[in-house]
Amino acid sequence: MQHHEFTAEDSPDTLSGSFTPDLVSSKTWLCNHLKKELGDRSAGDIYILGSWYGNLGIFLQQADIDFDRLIMVETRPRLLATARRLLEPLYREGRLKLVLGRAEQIQYPKNKKITVINTSANDMSRTWITKVPPGTLTVIQSRDNVKNVKVITDTAAQFYAKFPLENTVYWGQRRLRDPETRYTRYMKIGYK
Repeated sequence: MQHHEFTAEDSPDTLSGSFTPDLVSSKTWLCNHLKKELGDRSAGDIYILGSWYGNLGIFLQQADIDFDRLIMVETRPRLLATARRLLEPLYREGRLKLVLGRAEQIQYPKNKKITVINTSANDMSRTWITKVPPGTLTVIQSRDNVKNVKVITDTAAQFYAKFPLENTVYWGQRRLRDPETRYTRYMKIGYK
């Protein structure tokens, strides 16, 4: 079994690994519920923390979610380069911004509508959520049964409590299977 230094997911750390059936299911689930919450309203600038290969941008577009820009935040330059290629039309339109850095260091704009998405909450300390401005629409996914010993696995209750939102509009969990194991993915959507 191979462990990856930067990701606790058990799907292969490749572009094709970011499209495993469990991750496609997780992204589709996220986009369906985000679309329900937004309706016809724009998400504004969407910050995707720990954007990995950036393919969530494809799912957001397929779900017909209106947004101004996608801002991909990632610590590995080669993954941002892949995101740029994957989302080239958005990049050419000036609607894709690539940020090399850590989620905990993002300075969010004041007086601009934003949405924050973190599908890798199990890979990060909870500091990132303290930086999100109050009232921001926030989507968080995590999972249990992570094999990376550096990561503490949360139960559903621990995950829910770890990421407090002022107004939670959706909370759910799904049993999934990655290439190596069964696990539960949690998702919480609300306003910080």
